[in-house]
Amino acid sequence: MRVNEVERICPICKQRMKSRIAFTSVVSKGGFIVGRAEENLPGHIPISNKVYPTLEEAQAIADQLNAEFGVSKEEAYDIVCSSMSVNRRLKNE
Repeated sequence: MRVNEVERICPICKQRMKSRIAFTSVVSKGGFIVGRAEENLPGHIPISNKVYPTLEEAQAIADQLNAEFGVSKEEAYDIVCSSMSVNRRLKNE
């Protein structure tokens, strides 16, 4: 299992599943925070309560964390986008 993968049990088939994670900047009250997105799961999980005044500052922290976990910018983009497209699919059902 890669460093940026998490393992969970599928609630439907009860099989073990692996999914990738990436860190990203997220709009928050009063600024921006860093959140963790999990591939094909809706939304994000805040990783701390620290609020950054600019998007660039929060994204720099997210980029640093992704680099430490071996996640390229392209891979992070794909993972974060997959978590947003799941939200759209669920809302349209």
